Amino acid sequence: GIEKEWCAIVIWEAANVQIVDNDIFSAAVGVHLWGANNCVIEGNRMYNSQYESVLAEDGSMFNNITRNMFYSNSGSGVYLHDDSNYNSIIQNEIYDCPRGIIVKDDSVNNCIEDNYIHNCLHEEVKIESQGNQLVSNHIINNTGRGVRIEGSFNILADSLIKENQGGGIYITTMASNNSVC
Repeated sequence: GIEKEWCAIVIWEAANVQIVDNDIFSAAVGVHLWGANNCVIEGNRMYNSQYESVLAEDGSMFNNITRNMFYSNSGSGVYLHDDSNYNSIIQNEIYDCPRGIIVKDDSVNNCIEDNYIHNCLHEEVKIESQGNQLVSNHIINNTGRGVRIEGSFNILADSLIKENQGGGIYITTMASNNSVC
């Protein structure tokens, strides 16, 4: 992970923390969840981060990342890995970042819903894990692919994916039993 002292806010093995209505900028990571559970990150603007706006790792679970703006970062808007399961990423706007949302291979059963991801560079939503739901997202006008799925048993539904130069939906040979509807 990222050195904690380089992050604007670190929630280290804590629960029920709320980060609401802040401007968070020019840090390595805006909010770093490390083993954090049942936290709320809502209504914030996070920009000019060296890496991610929100980085969740080491078993961060049941967190709600809702109604934020993530932009002009050098990494992803939201990056989940290291068993960060059952998180909700809902109604966020992500733009001018290399990537929108990344869910790594060991983070499962996350809900990515009603986000607006635009003007980013690579895979705007990249899912490498299982059991995630991508529902009602708008992934528009990005340089890379709209959605890349490498895991299994994921659901992509009711999303508007268009005008992405790298294509709309890319499901790799490593993926199986995914649903696109």
